[in-house]
Amino acid sequence: MFEELFRQDAYLKETDATVTGLDDRGLRLDRSIFYPTGGGQPGDSGVVRWEGGEARIVEAVKFDKDDVLHVLETGASRPEIATKIHAILDWPRRHI
Repeated sequence: MFEELFRQDAYLKETDATVTGLDDRGLRLDRSIFYPTGGGQPGDSGVVRWEGGEARIVEAVKFDKDDVLHVLETGASRPEIATKIHAILDWPRRHI
């Protein structure tokens, strides 16, 4: 089950999570601090880091009914499914 940390604590800037899915645009996590695009509000951006890698999240978008797709920057490296990552929110962008 996906945990919407962005709804539980709007001031959470970092968290650990696990990659649960990948597609050609980005990745899905078991939990997220990235608020997805919706209702005219832009999605959050930031960075995910894992052992041996890092990728920029350019936007978070709603995926299916109860999940968020974390869209990766073009050409970014990708962690494998089940990889433990550390997510860091682009805090200044959220508070523009």
